[in-house]
Order: sequence, then structure tokens, then C-alpha cells
Amino acid sequence: MYVPFVDFHSHDAQPALPDVVRVVSLNPLDAPIHHEGLSTVGLHPWSTALPNAEAALAALPAACAQQGVVGVGEVGLDRLRGAPLPQQRSMLARQLQLAAALQLPVVLHCVRTWPELLVELRPFATLRWAVHGFRGSPAVARSLLLAGGCISIGPALLSDARLAGLVPELPLERLFLETDGHRDVPIQVLYRRVAGLRGMGVDALKCAMVHNFNSFFGQCVLSDRYN
Repeated sequence: MYVPFVDFHSHDAQPALPDVVRVVSLNPLDAPIHHEGLSTVGLHPWSTALPNAEAALAALPAACAQQGVVGVGEVGLDRLRGAPLPQQRSMLARQLQLAAALQLPVVLHCVRTWPELLVELRPFATLRWAVHGFRGSPAVARSLLLAGGCISIGPALLSDARLAGLVPELPLERLFLETDGHRDVPIQVLYRRVAGLRGMGVDALKCAMVHNFNSFFGQCVLSDRYN
């Protein structure tokens, strides 16, 4: 079986290389014009202060029903950007409720709001979720894992020694890798770096990421495409 590189989270809607499966994050208002790939849809916390934020939330249920949409995201909380935090929390709660109702997993953005994020997630015990672009401390990572979440590592790994030290400690079955749309950091580079840090082969890591993808999104998207 041919096994692709999985890019768990990106904002690059350009066609991926043949050996890469990329999940592109889209605003619900943009979802109808997306390419024929896999995507998540949601209101990014940076967009919560925009005039069309409510329109985007209203469009989210229909966007989630489109072909190729595999989850809700990128959604979350950001203390440094976007609407006031209480408004962000309200908008996040509405999106989490929809994801739970549709049984879709959620890709989360979080900046300096870890306690608030965990509070918002607490009512959704069966929801599958992952924090993308994780750059937090080992203690934060442990709290996310204890709450049932997954952690996605991005290009910061290449310059962050603390993050590099954390990667071997993370449960492999709760780990994802992503470019976050940074075209100057191919996903293959991140795979090689993580494989080296964990003392495993790149092919074994690719198989693990495909397994994680299928477990997270609740369907055999990749197995169906690459068997």
C-alpha cells in the first residue's frame, strides 16, 4: 500500500504534491469555492471581530455538509487578536455545539487562553479535537492530553528546542504534523525531523499519521484513496 505524507492543517489551497494529503482550513463563506481536496471549515478567532463573522457562523452548517469537509476548524481563542474574549468564547461554544451535533472533529487555535479553552471543551466529552501549531509548555501539553485532545506540531519545531524536546514524550497516537500553510517548510522536512527525534523510520511515522488521521476524522479517507 502506498502511504502519503499527511499535512494535518494548512491554509494553502493550492494543489498538494502527489505524495501529500493536505487538509485545508477554510472560512465557511469561502468553502463553496474550494478545490477538490479535504478541508475543515470554521470561524477563525482572528475573524471574530469582522463584520461578516455572524454571516460566517450562519453559513457553517451548510459548509460542513459539503463534499470533502472532514471537520470544524480552525476555531478557538486568541487573547491577542480578534473580538473581546467573551465574544470569542461565545462563538467558539456555538461551533463546538455544531461539531458535536454533526459528530465532526475540531481543529483548534489557542493563544494564551489554555484554561478558557479547556473550560469551553469540558461539556463535550465525546468530541474529538486537536490543538494545531502547538508551541506550549510540557505542562500545557499534559493538560491537553489529559483532557482527551491531540496535539499537532508545525514548523516551529525546526527552531524551538523546547518543542523538539517535547516531541519524543508525546503519545504517538495523539500526534499530528502540519505545515500551517508555510510553503517554505515542506511537510516531508517535519516528518524527517520528528522521525529522528523519536528514533523511528519515516515510513513508520507516515503509517502512524495515516492511522491517526483515520481515527480522528472517523472515516477511512486515506485508506480508501491509497489502498
